[in-house]
Amino acid sequence: MTSLSSQERTVIQTLLELNYSVRAIARFIKRSPSTVSIEIHQVTPYKAEIAHALALKKRHLRGRHDTLTPAIAVFLNHHESFFSSLQCSVNSCNLTYLYCIVFETIFFL
Repeated sequence: MTSLSSQERTVIQTLLELNYSVRAIARFIKRSPSTVSIEIHQVTPYKAEIAHALALKKRHLRGRHDTLTPAIAVFLNHHESFFSSLQCSVNSCNLTYLYCIVFETIFFL
């Protein structure tokens, strides 16, 4: 799923001003009618610039977020010699996951 571009939002605004239906707008920009409907109801009355700014502001809420908190980073740096002595043949992602599991085991049990 991709976000609507600022150009698509401008087209939506223009077609709304010309009294096009949600389905007609969706066909024109080749998007789902529900996508257009949701977009239109985000800002009332619909203005493309405001809708795009709102979408960019909300964008950071989606997707993966870092799990390495400052507390975990301090713990890992403090106990680096312990983890390096494990002699694990794992990639860095798995090693970070292992660090988090050990951290949870030590501090949350």
